[in-house]
Amino acid sequence: MVDFILRDRRGRDWHVKVRPIGGKLYFDDGWKRFGEDNYLEENDFLVFTRIENNVFKFKIHEFSSMCEKIKVMDEEEENNMMEDEEELDDDDNNEDHDDVDDGDVNMIDAYSKLCCVKTEQLKC
Repeated sequence: MVDFILRDRRGRDWHVKVRPIGGKLYFDDGWKRFGEDNYLEENDFLVFTRIENNVFKFKIHEFSSMCEKIKVMDEEEENNMMEDEEELDDDDNNEDHDDVDDGDVNMIDAYSKLCCVKTEQLKC
């Protein structure tokens, strides 16, 4: 078995064993936790991009909409992000105050664990 590292957009890693069976590769140890932590559902599909030897970044997509699913930040992550933004605001006067719809997204609906966002590649 080979140990793969699956990395999300925030740099969090999951170690998953990959087992070759009949000429194909299957995720084994660590896959269940990865699925639970990332709220995988039936018919979701994942896109893996190799970034190092056994390190892959991943994106989760809804099959029905072809849109990427993004995990909403937990409270600790949200607090850390808000602290970082406050430090940036103190350091310089950024003119992008996010009260104007300029296409950037800083907050996602906190009522759902996952939400769908459009990706450039898929043109939802």
